[in-house]
Amino acid sequence: MARPQLGSIQHVRPRDIWPYEDLDFTPWLAANIHLLGEALGMELEAVTTEASTGNFSLDILARDRNGAYVAIENQLEWSDNSHLGQTLTYAGHFNARTLIWVAPKFYDVHRAAIDWLNRHTADEIKIYGVEVSAIKIGESLPSVILRPVATPAS
Repeated sequence: MARPQLGSIQHVRPRDIWPYEDLDFTPWLAANIHLLGEALGMELEAVTTEASTGNFSLDILARDRNGAYVAIENQLEWSDNSHLGQTLTYAGHFNARTLIWVAPKFYDVHRAAIDWLNRHTADEIKIYGVEVSAIKIGESLPSVILRPVATPAS
């Protein structure tokens, strides 16, 4: 009996796929916004990238199926305090009903902050933390994984 040949999963750092967040990852995520929507059980449509708030820019401004704004802030390093603040600032500027923060890894304190915000904000405001990672098998192309780690129902 022949033994099946199997490959092994190799983890790929997101920064190895997208060297620059603003030039590589943000445009890719906007073009593939349906993947983020599928991970969250939402229908999303990208409106624009690098949406200006004056001196600063939201990575992706999107709309949900009801037409409400969705603020998406992403980074290619572990979660940090500045991106949490940026996400809130941009959401306020655009009056977004949904906030999505994407990072390769979330510190426990940042997941706890998202959970706390979800418990203490109006029901129509939803905040998500989504980890982005990638894998490949052998010489295959990398495959992206978008995994919610903090959600309104957490």
